[in-house]
Amino acid sequence: MPLSEFEIAVGGLSSIPVLAGLGFILEKRFGVSPETPKKNPSASPQRQKKVSPKIEKGSVEKLPNKVATKEKLS
Repeated sequence: MPLSEFEIAVGGLSSIPVLAGLGFILEKRFGVSPETPKKNPSASPQRQKKVSPKIEKGSVEKLPNKVATKEKLS
């Protein structure tokens, strides 16, 4: 029994080269753009680590509240 024209068309559209080409086009169109190059960590200048002061067990400082209130906004 020979294949109909519809079956030939469906088989051609779903072939591996056609689907791979569509995937490639979609990746190029909607994929990650090369406009933002990745930074090379070895080329960046060395940063010094911030050292936090040691807090003794009995000395605890209360930090100011940074929540916006109605009084501060008006």
